[in-house]
Amino acid sequence: MNFHLRGIVGAAAATGLLLGGTATSPSLTGQPTVQAAEERPDEAKAESPYHRFQKHLADYLGTDEAEVQKALESHAPKDVAWAAVIAKSAGRSLEEVLAAKTNKRWREVAESYGVPQETFRREAGKLFRRTAKVRHLKLHPERTIRGLAAYLGTEPGEVVRQGKAQGADLHDLVKAAVLSKAGGKPFKEVLALKEKYGSWKEVAENLGVEKPAWKKERKRLAEIIRREWEAEGKKVREKR
Repeated sequence: MNFHLRGIVGAAAATGLLLGGTATSPSLTGQPTVQAAEERPDEAKAESPYHRFQKHLADYLGTDEAEVQKALESHAPKDVAWAAVIAKSAGRSLEEVLAAKTNKRWREVAESYGVPQETFRREAGKLFRRTAKVRHLKLHPERTIRGLAAYLGTEPGEVVRQGKAQGADLHDLVKAAVLSKAGGKPFKEVLALKEKYGSWKEVAENLGVEKPAWKKERKRLAEIIRREWEAEGKKVREKR
């Protein structure tokens, strides 16, 4: 069976979520957007990619974070991710699947548990769906900025200027734009609220924006960015 494991997990690895350490998303100014850990230790920990990855795996497996943390203490994050997908697909424990890896490739481990290719790909898609979107933002920032400008009815340069003024990264810009539309507030004003409330969840609550509203706007923004991607591809093809 050909599982294409590297391709599936590549999106997650590119975001830093499977790399461990303290990788952070760069802001538009080229500086980290989170203050030093000694200044805000709890918030820094909560916002670190490593901690988000740990929580994401625990949620996916329906288990306690302590189990995932224990696995990450003795195995590489990418191996824990592979094991999680196989464990979920085969109905086995994370610890058992990790132990089965000895002198085997992950494809062989999956086969030993009778996990069909389609099942593996479906479960991998569930686990890495979010990281694939994050990877797109990282690899195509200019496309995202143009899409945001079209969505907000402004110029790309203005989106960048406002982002730099608030020390925001692309993910902050996307969330601020969505909440701006859903809450009927100026984009610049919503960006500033992140500093005041500390998290986008708190910003949404204080704006009175409920989940159905922001999901609807997020879908609209994604469609606009997709059209920007298609238009760019068409121009490239026409020049050939």
